[in-house]
Amino acid sequence: MAEGDAAAIEHELGDLLFALTSLARHISVDAESALQAAVRRFASRFGVVESIAREKSLTLNELDDVALDDLWEAAKARLGAAS
Repeated sequence: MAEGDAAAIEHELGDLLFALTSLARHISVDAESALQAAVRRFASRFGVVESIAREKSLTLNELDDVALDDLWEAAKARLGAAS
């Protein structure tokens, strides 16, 4: 892949998404439903991340990547493995 070439990156990403959609079809999974469920899980987890940050009197924009990852893992634990 051509790093820094936005058009080439978009092209490769499109190919990857197409391949994943094809895989989903072959294993009898509705790709759109799977994506929608993933978005719901993300939104739920992110809401918990925001709640934990508020509990700790933090704002998300002041946290580094490590701290955000820690909050993300805490949110996953709070919601349970299935969410």
